[in-house]
Amino acid sequence: MSQPDLLALAHQGDEAAIAVLLHQVLPAKGLQVKTRLKHGSLQVLLTSTRKLDRLPTIQRIQQTLRRLDAPIQTVKVYAWLTGQPDPIWSEAFPLTIPPRKPRVQPPRSSHPTSRRRQTLPRWLAEKPDPIACFTFLQSNFSAFRLTGIAILALYGWFGSPAYTVENFLEGSNAIMGFLHGVNLIFHEAGHTIFSPFGEFLHMLGGSLNQILIPAIISGYFFFTHQKYAAAVALCWVAENFWDVSIYIKDAQERSLPLLGGEGVLHDWHFLLLDLRLLPYDQAVGNTVYTIGSLLYLAAIAIGIYYSRKPTAPSNTSLE
Repeated sequence: MSQPDLLALAHQGDEAAIAVLLHQVLPAKGLQVKTRLKHGSLQVLLTSTRKLDRLPTIQRIQQTLRRLDAPIQTVKVYAWLTGQPDPIWSEAFPLTIPPRKPRVQPPRSSHPTSRRRQTLPRWLAEKPDPIACFTFLQSNFSAFRLTGIAILALYGWFGSPAYTVENFLEGSNAIMGFLHGVNLIFHEAGHTIFSPFGEFLHMLGGSLNQILIPAIISGYFFFTHQKYAAAVALCWVAENFWDVSIYIKDAQERSLPLLGGEGVLHDWHFLLLDLRLLPYDQAVGNTVYTIGSLLYLAAIAIGIYYSRKPTAPSNTSLE
């Protein structure tokens, strides 16, 4: 089909013609473009073997569609990586631009001491778009993901107060005891990993490693566009801060049972003594606990946000 024929069809709102024209202006290799036009709203699904840059892609799509003068009012663009279950980014924007009102020059005053009245900046004068404000509330959520993050939220609410030396010794929180057993594996490995770097890092390495391992896992999920999984792993990072805070607050009393018996050093007794902070073990422990709580709240919020279902149900078709 010739280019003029494509342009004519696209002008009439033909989805296939619009997809072909968009494919021509987006030079990414291995790119597939699919479109759907319904009630003036155009959905554009981009599937590529390589990550598409958001800003230049949106700019080219806007320029192409505006030249077509097709019956399109709004555009929603979804970018997918081949094989990924969720889009790596999405963008919605209006295609039609409301006409500008003619600018009226204020009358000049003949009074020599008069000054021009200052107007508000545009970003203060513009009214918020109510549709954009409620986009998140209108989203469809995955029941499985939302249930999972709700369970984690409930554990944080009811379980976090149990992270004290007294409750740990009583063993009243079975979940905390189980998680501590898992964290202990990485704690002891940390002592071995950091042992070549001096006595201080050797002692710190246990607590440091049990936080680093889940943090690395969370970072991996984040950079591979698995944001919900990253939020779940971030809850584990926060829980490790709570776990370490118990050890810190026991630095003076040293009542916690240690692997190896009474003859082994208490990590945080040694560390705080070396830092001359031993009398402040409660304050240091509470600070670490607070950091963990803030991280946990952030993880829950991120998890709720990424519990939304993508608008396009798959990477091969549009709604």
